[in-house]
Amino acid sequence: MVNRFGKNIIRKWVLEKDWGHWLNDDIHENPQNLMYLAELEDLRIYLDEEKEEFKHSNSVSDRKIIRTQIKDYEEQIKDLEEFVVNYERLQERYKHDEKMLKQIRQDWEEYNLELFGRWNHVQALIIGGNDDSTQEERRLQYKKYRAKLNEIELKFKRLLE
Repeated sequence: MVNRFGKNIIRKWVLEKDWGHWLNDDIHENPQNLMYLAELEDLRIYLDEEKEEFKHSNSVSDRKIIRTQIKDYEEQIKDLEEFVVNYERLQERYKHDEKMLKQIRQDWEEYNLELFGRWNHVQALIIGGNDDSTQEERRLQYKKYRAKLNEIELKFKRLLE
């Protein structure tokens, strides 16, 4: 669960964005449910940075690595956008089944909380927190975050079959 301090950080961040002003009142109660917007924005920024780096790279090996990273970011954006659409579809499909709708909303919240946890972890690394972990430990932590996200994404896809 996100503590009050975390909710205030998210709320402030969301309200500073252009799209933050037209969001419903859910932002004040459950701002963590909007972490997918932050993730989507970050992925688009990273994608643009990689594309710009690709333009200026002269090394064949660097261009190959950058091209792989571009494809990865494009795939992550596509997957996240698909997940959001699936969530909307599931809400519509199960709007008369309160039990199922509750589970879908809990999964949605868990997904966004997982994104928030990953975002916090990355922010701590950026500002140089006390992270004595090795590259391998950070890679494993990322895989844990990704595994949970993947499971929720798969669950939503199965419910739509």
